Formats: sequence, structure tokens, C-alpha cells
Amino acid sequence: MIKLLKIILVLVTGTTFFFFQNCSYPELVLPPEPQKTISLKLNNYCPQGAFVFQEIFVYNSSAQINKDHFIPDFDRDGLSDEFELNVDTRENYRIHVGSPDANGDNYSDLINISLGLDRDNQFRLSFCESGLNDTDLDGLTDCEENVLSTNYLDPDSDQDGIPDGLEVRNGLNPTDPTDSRLDIDQDNLSNLDEIKKNTPLKNTNDLYIDKISLKYNVETYLDENSLPCYTINIDNVPIMPVTNGNAIRIYLMESRLEVGGTESQEIRELQQINVIVDRLVIHEAIIPIKKNNLTRTQLEIINLDEP
Repeated sequence: MIKLLKIILVLVTGTTFFFFQNCSYPELVLPPEPQKTISLKLNNYCPQGAFVFQEIFVYNSSAQINKDHFIPDFDRDGLSDEFELNVDTRENYRIHVGSPDANGDNYSDLINISLGLDRDNQFRLSFCESGLNDTDLDGLTDCEENVLSTNYLDPDSDQDGIPDGLEVRNGLNPTDPTDSRLDIDQDNLSNLDEIKKNTPLKNTNDLYIDKISLKYNVETYLDENSLPCYTINIDNVPIMPVTNGNAIRIYLMESRLEVGGTESQEIRELQQINVIVDRLVIHEAIIPIKKNNLTRTQLEIINLDEP
């Protein structure tokens, strides 16, 4: 059989066709539809109390990556609507597209699925009395941290640079200090880099995936006390057509060195910023951050890209 070579044809309309190599039959693949995005800007971010800025992570909890485009996650539980609407999945795990905790035990549906607990075994998790309390602000409740054997006082239990909640959302192990450095899809980006860029861990990045990835620009300056402050631009944040608003979450990872006796220990802390962005937003907005350690910080929605 003659091998089909990879050919790219660009028609007058601008449509691109890909005929994949080594296929018995040519496969027509169209580029994904353009999606609405916004750009964010953090102004006057100045770490406090001897903490040093280490890393930033941004994601829309109302969106889930599906190879080269995003699909909605209405209840923001880390499981796409498409996944939760699947009849077999819904029945096996007793999940619902409109509730992040369908069985009401104060553990998210994502946790039950991550632990492999189907509807007949979810009783193994005793009811969480502390509800949605998240002491370290890493996206996992204290009860969820308990069943996952992570530390509810440390946002990065395995010290691999990724907040525990983001590891769970992306299918990694928050107690494994090595998995952040792995490159599952062999595209020369570590899992940490993929999570930061909001690209899939198990699909090799191509032109289309690169196009939807988050873009960061960090500028440093000194405040009146000669301490470092930052202006951070984040471009390409996806916006989903969900009626309850897009829940954008920003994690600012900070650390400081704590010296005790002859030993020193790195203490990590997360600053968390949450904002709801309507799918129909058509103007810019400046939002002051009313939190103890971020009183000077402003979050600016500076751009809306229409598809």
C-alpha cells in the first residue's frame, strides 16, 4: 500500500485540510473554531512579610481543555459538562452537570472519581463536617486533603511547584514530588509548564494548542521601601458560554525561608484571587483586591477578544 504523505491544502476560503501520514484513508481535520478570550493584568502585586514571589498559575474553572480547544464545565468541579452528561459516567458515578458535589457528602465529584469511587462505594468517604473550608487556599478542602494524604496547611504538599488542587484537576499525584518535571506527551514541556500554560498534559502541543495557551509577561519594580513588586499580564484566558459566569482563579505562589536552630525550612503560601467574568462582558474593568496581603493589588480586565 502506498503511504499517504502529509499534505496541506489551503483553499480560497482559507480552510486548511490535513491528510495524516500513514493512514489507509485520508482524514479531514478542520481547525477548531476560534473561542472568546480575555486578557488580565495584575497591578501593584507586592509580596508581604518576607515572602518572595515564585510562580503564577491562572485557570478558568468553568472551562476544561479538550485537546486543542476548551469546553464548558458549568459547575466548576474539574469535570467537563460533556463528561458529566455521558449516560454511563453519570450513572456509574452519580454525578450531575449542575452540581460539583452531586451526592452531598462535601467532597467534590472530581475527588470521588480521582479515588475511583463509583456510586456503590462513595459511602467509604464519611461526611465532611468542615464543609468547604480550604485552609491553605490550594483548591482542595481540608477534608479532601485528608483523604488524599496531602497537607491542608501546605498548598504544595509534595513541594514540586504545583498547587495540590491543580495537580488533582490535571490528573497528577499531589504527593509525588517528581511528576511536575515529567513530560507525559513528549512535547518538551514539563507537566508544570503545561499546567501553567493551560495546555493538555497528554496531547503533544501543535500549532492549534500553542495558539490557545496562556501567555504571561512579568515586570518587576521596587516600591518605596526598595522591595520587589510586580505587574503581571496574562493573555488568552478562555471564556465559556456558561450562564453562571466564568470563575477565573489566580494563584500566586510565594515562599520564605524559616530558620530554626541549625536547620532552615522553605515555607510556601498561596495568594488566591477569584473573579467571575460574564460571557457577554464587552468592556474593560478594574477590580481592587480586598485581601489582607493584597490590599494594593488591582486586577484589570484589559481586553476582550471576540471569536
